[in-house]
Amino acid sequence: DGRGDNNGEFHYAYPALREVKLPAGVKALGCLAFFACRALSSVSCDGVEEVGVQSLSDCPSLESVELPEAVRIYYAAFSFSGLTSLSLPKVTQLGYRAFQQCDNLTELRLTAAGNITLEMEAGATPFSQNFAKSCDLTLNADKHYSTGTATPKAASADQWATNYYGDPLTWKSIAFE
Repeated sequence: DGRGDNNGEFHYAYPALREVKLPAGVKALGCLAFFACRALSSVSCDGVEEVGVQSLSDCPSLESVELPEAVRIYYAAFSFSGLTSLSLPKVTQLGYRAFQQCDNLTELRLTAAGNITLEMEAGATPFSQNFAKSCDLTLNADKHYSTGTATPKAASADQWATNYYGDPLTWKSIAFE
């Protein structure tokens, strides 16, 4: 029946679900919305502004996500997913562990103008050190290390954001647009 147990909370996983296309009127993906949909490979949510806690977590087949209007990504939203690239052009808030164990993600685009809030809790940030080292990052030019005015701005040509202890994260590369 698709029911599963997640630390005592029941959720419904859809083992055969491969694609999700939500109408523009849908503004949020709820907590655990597609959690553990292991065959899910494509998600298109043109109107979604918030991606809930673990809503696309534990989806190892997930290759494509379109979230052109998303502004807030909650805790562990994409953790343990199979994403290889992701563009979030309007995101201004990222929850801690948003990209935990996203080992295949090699390209991330966070191009919204203005400040980005990076949530930190319990020793965790949205990004891990190992993740950053293997990922090409694109940021808005307002986060450039020498001319940027938004926060957090890059610390250097390959360092942006910090770990929980305030040490800068080194990325494979950083581009600005």
